[in-house]
Amino acid sequence: LAVAGAGNSALLRGTSRPLSASVPLPHVSGPPAREAMKRGSFSFEVHGKVQGVFFRKHTQKKAKELGLVGHVRNTSKGTVTGEAQGDPSKLREFETWLRTTGSPSSRIDRLDVTDRKEIDSLAFESFDVRK
Repeated sequence: LAVAGAGNSALLRGTSRPLSASVPLPHVSGPPAREAMKRGSFSFEVHGKVQGVFFRKHTQKKAKELGLVGHVRNTSKGTVTGEAQGDPSKLREFETWLRTTGSPSSRIDRLDVTDRKEIDSLAFESFDVRK
């Protein structure tokens, strides 16, 4: 937006309208503001051959593709646990991926999902692999 002149008498360049004149803003379409979006959260534990097969790395990649935040880690009992937060429809897609796909060399015997809830704000900034 080019401005000619200074102070309160500034004019929009190429017009005789004062800078303070109402200038219509372009309509921006897309999702509602982040604060207004519904968000969900769940914790998960994946059982099967899920350690030593790059399961956490692939889980992180899928979560990031879906725009989810949270974390994933190995447990001492041979499972993988984590928490995911984000758009409810993306969480459903992620849950299906955890239940049926995983990493190429993994074998998923069971997925336990717990603490499923709607949340007001995200507790994580990214989706991390934890040690």
